[in-house]
Amino acid sequence: MTDDLDAELAAFEQQSKALLAKESSAPTAEQGSAAWLQERVGHCTGSEFANVMATRKDKKEAAPRYNYRMELVVERLTGEPSERYVSKYMEWGTEHEPAARMAYEARTGAMVMQPGFRHHPTVKMCGGSVDGLVGDDGIMEIKCPSTFTHIETLLHGVDAEHIPQVQGYLWITNRQWCDFVSFDPRVPAGLQLYVQRITRDNDYVAELAGNVLQFLSEVDELHQKLLTIAGPQVPKPSDPDAPADSAFDLAGQI
Repeated sequence: MTDDLDAELAAFEQQSKALLAKESSAPTAEQGSAAWLQERVGHCTGSEFANVMATRKDKKEAAPRYNYRMELVVERLTGEPSERYVSKYMEWGTEHEPAARMAYEARTGAMVMQPGFRHHPTVKMCGGSVDGLVGDDGIMEIKCPSTFTHIETLLHGVDAEHIPQVQGYLWITNRQWCDFVSFDPRVPAGLQLYVQRITRDNDYVAELAGNVLQFLSEVDELHQKLLTIAGPQVPKPSDPDAPADSAFDLAGQI
């Protein structure tokens, strides 16, 4: 019995790898890892599309958009990911995401693949980390929120604040629908899992894409302006890969 189970698990893993390889030939780092954080540096990511879309009634730049624009410029200048505050509620959500994925698979019978960070196929410095790829046309987005928020979702459906992320991931992956999942194991069993299918809205995606492209052009412009102010950069002598500018520098590298 154990041998049969091991064989089934091995076959399942092989099938998952084959499907993922078919989906994208570019390697991606595991979500949440140091390599994943580094891969996202300076990129406009799907989880922040709501900030990109933020507006003010007086037409001035909204604070969330400005702050995110500056954050990306800083990342591009330093080459380092920005530090983000992680609350205990966010940690709890991350810890329970695998259980949410398993509950979804059990209910739907679907096999979910975790693809890591995906770069947009045509837009540079843009990408996102979907929580799962489902079949040939679907994705899933998992939220493990507070019980209050989970119940609100059960009663009223997906909050509008999540739409930029969901539609943005459909744009990045070129897929047609997203199963939005809210999961809370603290409530009675029949209330723990909520699934709502959101179909791709091409009009919204077009509007979102235009906003992202404009935003990225502003990030690029400010980044280049600061590099111009900085002037030519002299390589640090301690950097073994830096080109030698003098006989003294060359001697120090031998």
